[in-house]
Amino acid sequence: MKVNYKHYILITIALVALVVSAASYLLLYRQVVSQARESSQALAEFTLENNKKLVERELTALYADSLNARARINSFIVPEEKIVGLIEAIEKAGENSATDLEISAINTEKPKEDETNGLTHINATLAVKGSWINIMRALILIENLPYSLEINNLKLSTLGDDLIAPSKKGASVKSWGMSMTIRVLAKQTI
Repeated sequence: MKVNYKHYILITIALVALVVSAASYLLLYRQVVSQARESSQALAEFTLENNKKLVERELTALYADSLNARARINSFIVPEEKIVGLIEAIEKAGENSATDLEISAINTEKPKEDETNGLTHINATLAVKGSWINIMRALILIENLPYSLEINNLKLSTLGDDLIAPSKKGASVKSWGMSMTIRVLAKQTI
C-alpha cells in the first residue's frame, strides 16, 4: 500500500497552527486582563484625586465664607491686657440703666496645666441697687455686652429703703438689690 505523506504534513501544519493560535490567545488574554486591571487602578486613582480636589475646593470655599465670622469671634474674647475696657463697659451699663452698680471683685482664673489653648476666664462680682425696672434694664445691658459671658449666682432682693420716682412727683418706689457673678472668656497673654 502506498503511504501518502502529504496528509502528515497537513496534520502537522494544523497542529502547529492550533498551538500557535492557542498561545496567541493566552498571550492576548493576559495582556487584556493586565490592561483592564491597570485601567481600573488608574480610574480609581483618578476618582480619588478628583474627590480630593472637590473636598479641597469645598474647604477653601468654607474658609473664605467663614472669614468674617472667624474675625468676629475674636471680638467676643477679651484680651487680658484690655480688661479695663470690660470694666468700663460694665460701669457704662450701670450708668445707662440709672442704677448704682458696683464691681466688688474681679479676678482671672488660672488655666489648668493640661489646657494650652490660650483661653481663660475673668470673673467679676457685681452688686446693683435701684428700682425694679432699672435693675432689669441693667441685667439686660450686662447680658448684651459684646463678650462671651455667663451670668451665675444671680440674686434679687428687696431693700428696706424706698426711692423717689423722678417721673411721679414725690411718689416712692420700692428699692431692689441684685448681686451676680459674671464669667467672661479671655485670651491669655503669654
